[in-house]
Amino acid sequence: MSGYIGSKRSSSLVSFDEGTIGSGVVFPAGHVLQVVHTETTETNTLDTTYTNYYEVPLTLKSNSSDVIVSFTVQWNIKTAQSGFGIKIYRKNSSGVTTSDTAVWTKNATNTNIGPFSEYTNSSNAYGITTITGKDSITGLNAGDTIYYAFFARAFETGDTVYFPSDSVTDPENGFFSSLIMEIQK
Repeated sequence: MSGYIGSKRSSSLVSFDEGTIGSGVVFPAGHVLQVVHTETTETNTLDTTYTNYYEVPLTLKSNSSDVIVSFTVQWNIKTAQSGFGIKIYRKNSSGVTTSDTAVWTKNATNTNIGPFSEYTNSSNAYGITTITGKDSITGLNAGDTIYYAFFARAFETGDTVYFPSDSVTDPENGFFSSLIMEIQK
């Protein structure tokens, strides 16, 4: 039902006086339902086990959506011929592990040693790396909270990699950030 109340148009789907959209509205495919950005500052030294260093929750707005997940990290590789591998996983509760749903796992890999998303032949390399994955959500509902986690590991034993780190000479706090978008299917 719709009509005019005074000089303002109203309907059961939209209230122009309050600026809200009713629950009966269906968004078209490709519509951005929400964007969540987080950032934290810390520093860690990587070893050769994939470890969950940064985890972010997202409460779904739709029963039918894709999620674009982007993580960025500031890093410092101290030793020559060293590097690190990175991955993204998702779980329906906190405490995400590498046994959960893989979202991005496309590292180049030396099968005799380990993975490398970033690698350097020189010592004291530093930079900022972003990876982005697409997660096609199935079997979940609006209101469910899911968790995305950013994992990393050193290329091989003996590598000194600070993750994140903003210093070339000493490990100092660097940043992790995430940008997560839920998109209507």
